[in-house]
Amino acid sequence: MVMAMQLPANSANPAPQAYPRRVLLAVTGLSPQIVTETLYALAVVQRPAFVPTEVHVITTAVGAQRLRLALLSSEPGWFARLCADHGLPAILFGAAQIHVLCDAAGAPLAALDPLVRRAGRSPAVVPALTDGGRQLALLPTGGKPLASVVSGLIAGLRPRSAVLVGVEEQPPVVRRRHGAGRVATVNAEGLWRWSLGADGDGEVAARFWRQLIKSLAREGQAGLQADRPRYRAGQEAVLTAAGDEVLVLSAPDGRQTSLPRGDGSVRVTLAVAGRWTVTQGARRLTLPVEADVREVTDVARRDERLARLAGATGGVVVEADAAASLADRLARRADLRVAAPRNIPLITSPWWLLLFTGLLAVEWWLRRRRHGAI
Repeated sequence: MVMAMQLPANSANPAPQAYPRRVLLAVTGLSPQIVTETLYALAVVQRPAFVPTEVHVITTAVGAQRLRLALLSSEPGWFARLCADHGLPAILFGAAQIHVLCDAAGAPLAALDPLVRRAGRSPAVVPALTDGGRQLALLPTGGKPLASVVSGLIAGLRPRSAVLVGVEEQPPVVRRRHGAGRVATVNAEGLWRWSLGADGDGEVAARFWRQLIKSLAREGQAGLQADRPRYRAGQEAVLTAAGDEVLVLSAPDGRQTSLPRGDGSVRVTLAVAGRWTVTQGARRLTLPVEADVREVTDVARRDERLARLAGATGGVVVEADAAASLADRLARRADLRVAAPRNIPLITSPWWLLLFTGLLAVEWWLRRRRHGAI
């Protein structure tokens, strides 16, 4: 799914292609071609063309792997091919622009769990807001009815799911809490018709997506963020916060420290593993810290340890520039030598061959005699 909203151009609100920073945000599953197909439609087919300066993709762990292999690798490298074939300017899109969804513990999600279980396709319906949808102001109330959409029949909803648009048997929009955040499913086709209203400005569609995305954001988290979702013990975290309220850091053992504020960001070292928390007034941010895995974080060579390990196992330490001598060293190891193959004859005496041939001849003669051929 790619969300593209175009607002009317005027002096206070320039056209999208006129902004110095233009971001294409895509939400994909297992189909990385959504990104290239959308970029082609916006930058090559559409007039006036909308060429983003950067592309960001929200996906799962499996989807991120497919994006890197299909679009960002040297072969096939479809993203670079598209830009080169159509003369597009440099567009920022790399591994850092791929954002993997995580669960409440910060672990990447391998796949998405849909909120609805589809049970077939139904005729078009006119969307109607539920009480939850009206509270979020997803769609305008009153006035002319909206264009109908095709919404699939469902066999059931996931627990704790709330229908925002439509009825429970045929819901176009469903929302549910998932871990520390929220997820939504748009179970409808034809939402593009909402951009073709009488005034043609697409305000209904833009309002729907804007309000739906806002409803999925955490309350009170916009002004308190960390530079990464997880840390290792001993790593430094960079925190950004808005407002003038004091930041309070709570260690896993309960100790609290007030953090000094500089240019809006704070750097703090997370010394031990556990769950650290940062609070700023009503805002709260959790920082999961894993134990320090020395083999990953400290990869420097330890010559003394290597020598002890080699001595204990009967080996030697060989420098990289002397690697060619390993073949000679291994050839001199008697315990590593493989015995030469030997040919062992199955029959060591001609008398055994004659006996075997005679037995075959006697057996053949007896069978022929028994059946009356002789």
